[in-house]
Amino acid sequence: MTGVPLEEAEPARKAFGDLTEGERDVVRDALATISGDPAVGREIPGWRPPSVE
Repeated sequence: MTGVPLEEAEPARKAFGDLTEGERDVVRDALATISGDPAVGREIPGWRPPSVE
């Protein structure tokens, strides 16, 4: 989560820890896809880019 402000990264880290292993795999796949093409994130419900400060 390089470059993501800590106040945004910490809740995500905690939420990720509450997921099942199958759910974590889905999140990892989605994040890998978004890292390759950030525009893809618009297709994922609830996703928003981190704020840049």
